[in-house]
Amino acid sequence: MGDLEFDLVPGEPERSILLFRMESTAPKVMMPQIGRDLVHEEGVALIREWIGSMRAQTCGVPTS
Repeated sequence: MGDLEFDLVPGEPERSILLFRMESTAPKVMMPQIGRDLVHEEGVALIREWIGSMRAQTCGVPTS
């Protein structure tokens, strides 16, 4: 998606496609794609915190 390369980048939620899609309300980008027209702010904050708490070396994803 755009310039994002990985679905989930441990420790870097802003580089994760998962969070990008959860924060979007654009058709064909937002996740889930049906059944909503708002961003669930509390859910997004929880996922952002979860991704941010991960250590990069546990998944073998290169960091920048």
